[in-house]
Amino acid sequence: MKKILVLVLVFVGMSAFAQTADFYNEQGREKLRVKNYPAAVEDFSEAVKIDKKCYAAFFNRALAKQCLEDYKGALADYNKAAKINPQDPDIFYRLGEVKRKLGDDAGAIKDYTTAINLNPKDGYYYLDRGVAKLRTGDLVGAKDDWSKTIALMPDYATPYFNLGLVNYDEKNYAETLKMFETVEKLGLTDKQDLQNLYYYRAAANYHLQNYDESIKNYKKITEEINPEFAPAWYEMGLVYQEKKDLDNALKMYEKARDLASKSGDKHYYNSAVLRIDSIKK
Repeated sequence: MKKILVLVLVFVGMSAFAQTADFYNEQGREKLRVKNYPAAVEDFSEAVKIDKKCYAAFFNRALAKQCLEDYKGALADYNKAAKINPQDPDIFYRLGEVKRKLGDDAGAIKDYTTAINLNPKDGYYYLDRGVAKLRTGDLVGAKDDWSKTIALMPDYATPYFNLGLVNYDEKNYAETLKMFETVEKLGLTDKQDLQNLYYYRAAANYHLQNYDESIKNYKKITEEINPEFAPAWYEMGLVYQEKKDLDNALKMYEKARDLASKSGDKHYYNSAVLRIDSIKK
């Protein structure tokens, strides 16, 4: 009889534990870890039903919804979490991320600023606020934030890369090359980022009339990174044409034409055809 009584007590104890918000929150965290986001949302929802002030469950449910691209749902949950614990800078950082996804860059800047005020030592907060500022047209503010990111995270390539792109748009090509040189030293692993790095570095060298360097960078794309990238072939044709090397220019334009035709890129197809015709006349 004692053995049966012990089993009953254990069962009752387990059932009671299963009804706590912490239990469902931990279950949800495990599902979040393995990227089972819908199931995680269900567990976190159970947690907040039991405890309407469970900060962790609201935060985690918001994160799961964000991963599901339910940005409005994530926004609502992050706001609830912020009311429960307004001293956590990560909530405001996440609010900034979600608002950017929803196109509210001004609101995102406000939330990033709150996060920075709570923790001014996190370089990612400045990095993403800089992106939001750029999207609102505040180039000076964006560059200032990325410079602060560099001061806090000098071995992180992204802020140098962003500064290089902004300087390119401002036609400050020498500064672009300086930033991109640092990016290359720090290293990039993403293929698209590498393509953009060499593409804009080649273009900056072209504008500075460093034609051989420009070709060298375009060839990094066409020979190593993405041989199917028509713009690199076309722009390399322009460089050869500036060098009066019309044979190589023609080859580049023909390659660009063929790739653009294959991918359906009308702009580069038409531009390449016009260049080919002008050389053959």
